[in-house]
Amino acid sequence: RHIMDELVLAAVSSAQLIELVSNPDQRYIVSGELTAAQALGWSGKSINAREVDPLIDGSNSCEESEAMDVDHFHSDNAMHRLSRLYTAKDLLLRAKRMVALQTLQNDALSPENLLDILHSSDTAIIDALPRLGYFDHAISFSHCKKENKEGAKPQGRDVFFDAMSHMLCKCLAPVAVTLSRPLVDKNLILNDIELQARPTIDQLRLLTGDGRLSRPHDSWQSEGFLDSSQRGAFAMELLRLYTETFAAEEISIAIDLAEVLLDLDCGRAKLPCWLTSLIMGNRHFTDTSGLFGKNDGNPTALLNLYIKYGLYIDGCELVTSILLGDENARRQAAPSRLPERGSIDFVPYEKIDILWNTIQSCLGHLQDRDAKSKLLRSRSAMEYALHKHLQLMKVSEQGMLSARALQQGR
Repeated sequence: RHIMDELVLAAVSSAQLIELVSNPDQRYIVSGELTAAQALGWSGKSINAREVDPLIDGSNSCEESEAMDVDHFHSDNAMHRLSRLYTAKDLLLRAKRMVALQTLQNDALSPENLLDILHSSDTAIIDALPRLGYFDHAISFSHCKKENKEGAKPQGRDVFFDAMSHMLCKCLAPVAVTLSRPLVDKNLILNDIELQARPTIDQLRLLTGDGRLSRPHDSWQSEGFLDSSQRGAFAMELLRLYTETFAAEEISIAIDLAEVLLDLDCGRAKLPCWLTSLIMGNRHFTDTSGLFGKNDGNPTALLNLYIKYGLYIDGCELVTSILLGDENARRQAAPSRLPERGSIDFVPYEKIDILWNTIQSCLGHLQDRDAKSKLLRSRSAMEYALHKHLQLMKVSEQGMLSARALQQGR
């Protein structure tokens, strides 16, 4: 532990001290080079200023062969020196990494071998931190890696949001679902018995703020179940807080989480309202602009998930709510809708056809009359919404032709 403390102190202090350099272009260090002579590549012998710079005092007493040796030395060591170059961003990332490693070393569930911890890759660190309940450490380290990449997206994905999606879907969501759903077999999802206790209730209380979530009062239930329910409530609240924060910039996080939740619940439970609202683009009931083509959401992705997991009624209700919206408002606005004014809608007709045909195939095997009746009603409502939508499209097309004729007449 003493060695780790010294490593952390060195990394953090260097990251802070480099910021004291007044010139931003000079905020870098080359590891192992402490003097000007070493910075020029001279090491292992005593030299004077004239050997470093032969033009000092206006004389050029350096031999031509010596100059060639210097050039050869620099060319051979250029790549080696570059590997030891640390900018201010590199030093900050190294400091964040060492703090994360120290956090892992102090945890009882981490490996005892210091070398194993120090040799951990960045990916392994980002995976281990949230699994042990250190979500804020994982967020801080991932964000620092993103800043260090300067906008680069390896394999087409943002480094930070990719890490956040992994943290929410693979670490926090399974805990929230297994603890808040007593019918789910926890051992099927959390294989490590020790990790089933993470994150602890104290970790969750700190992460969710002031701990205003109330403790369950079902006194007839066992104490162990009450503790699990409380942890599950905190975990689900934390899942909501993180998702709403990060999905505002990257909607794919909310979509990935929705698929994970449906998979963990085997499609037996509905998605949380706050999650569907995020994917829908925080759409109000009267807001029908763009229909499925919302800039801040992706309703089509949600429809695909409903079809994939057999939630056909939810899929029909989704299509109906988007296509109808405020029917009176859409009817009044239809004649004056013009593409150049931004009146452009998107409707995934192929996905709707797949939903309709899938329901038709399902009806032949469905024995429950009530379930069959509900499914038929939801599909009929979707058909009505499609019919109204196509009618309004014809009205909008006629209005557009009239507007074009008036413009040509002028």
